[in-house]
Amino acid sequence: YNMDQKKLAADPNATPRYPDAINVANEAFIKALQLDPTVKPKTGMLGATEGQRLCAQPFYDKGVAALEKGDETKALENFAIAAKNFELGKSAHNAALSYFQTAIIYLSKDKKEDAIAALTKAIHCKKDFSDLYVELYWLYQGLNDTTNCAKVIDDAMANIPVTEMDTIAEMRM
Repeated sequence: YNMDQKKLAADPNATPRYPDAINVANEAFIKALQLDPTVKPKTGMLGATEGQRLCAQPFYDKGVAALEKGDETKALENFAIAAKNFELGKSAHNAALSYFQTAIIYLSKDKKEDAIAALTKAIHCKKDFSDLYVELYWLYQGLNDTTNCAKVIDDAMANIPVTEMDTIAEMRM
C-alpha cells in the first residue's frame, strides 16, 4: 500500500500495483485478532495488534480525502474502520479522533443521536480529551437535556486534567 501511495504521489496518473492491499491486510489482521487476541507474530513478522494500528492511518487518511471531496458517506465508512483499527491497535487518542470526525459528519447531517453515540465512543477511548466533552455537552444543551448535560460536566471534572478545567467552566456558564 505504501509503495503504491508513494508512486501515486510522484505520478498521479500511475496505476497502483495492489489497489486493495490495505483492505486485504486490514481484514487479515482483524481475522487474526478475532481468532486469538493474544496471537504472537513469528520472528521478523508484524504482530496483529501492531498491524491493526498501522492499517488504521491509511483508512483515516482516506476518510479525510473523502471528506475533502465532499463524499461524507465514504468518509464515514473510512473513519469507522480507522476508529475500530486504532482501538484494536491500542491507539486510544487516534481512535477518539476518528470517532470525533464521524461525530462532526453526523452533526453536519443533523443526525444528533448518531453524533452523540460517536462522541460517547470517543470519550470511552480517550477520557481526558476535553473537546469531546464540550461537543457532547453542547449537543445535549441543544436538545434541552439538562440531565445529560450535568452528567457530561461530572464526567469531565472526573477525567480531564486540571490544566484544562477552563473547559468545564465554559460548559457551566
